[in-house]
Amino acid sequence: MTPAKPLPIDCIYPGPLSGGVRPGVTVYLSGLTRTFVHDVMMAIEAPEACTARGLSGERLPG
Repeated sequence: MTPAKPLPIDCIYPGPLSGGVRPGVTVYLSGLTRTFVHDVMMAIEAPEACTARGLSGERLPG
């Protein structure tokens, strides 16, 4: 068996995503729970800006 390679120094958990991506999100290791999905997975996948528009073309809050 090949020994595991060490993780880069910027991969320490809990902590931010590397590269400055989503600076307000703290990533941690967890089982699949509602809290983990909400706090980590959905925060990573959230759009950076609202793209929804109403029928008349105005931007919707969000």
